[in-house]
Amino acid sequence: MGIEQTMFAGRFGQYVRDRHETRAAQDSAEIPYPLPQETREVITHHLIPLGLLARADGDIAAAEQKAMIDHAVALLAKSGHPVNEADLGKLKDYIAGFRPSLMQLDPALHRIEREDVGTKIAFLGAAHAVANADGRITDGEARLLDELKLEFAKA
Repeated sequence: MGIEQTMFAGRFGQYVRDRHETRAAQDSAEIPYPLPQETREVITHHLIPLGLLARADGDIAAAEQKAMIDHAVALLAKSGHPVNEADLGKLKDYIAGFRPSLMQLDPALHRIEREDVGTKIAFLGAAHAVANADGRITDGEARLLDELKLEFAKA
């Protein structure tokens, strides 16, 4: 399983890096994580690559934010932390202002690699939704995400 895991971090990580445009540092301060700390451990490592993917063009569209929120809410519910309406609003604000750095990508992907197959497939589904949110996903991008999903399904 080690080779598949390294391949995931390598291939998906390269996919994110290829789409990422380096931008000047943003002036806006990062919004502090708004939910209980134990929920941060459940979703942050998923939000980092999704956030980098969403911001690859320098902006984060509403559809990209929705894909990230939907994935975060599903992960939290699965882990026994259902999100109420008040927390959902806080999570939406957090994701709208979330600006991860490329330095955070590999550690996040390595954590995802250690998760169960269903969680990894759900992550790739969210990545596909984020990548396709602006309607500009290429056939190659879609194929890569589908290949990674199939690799996990076989694992």
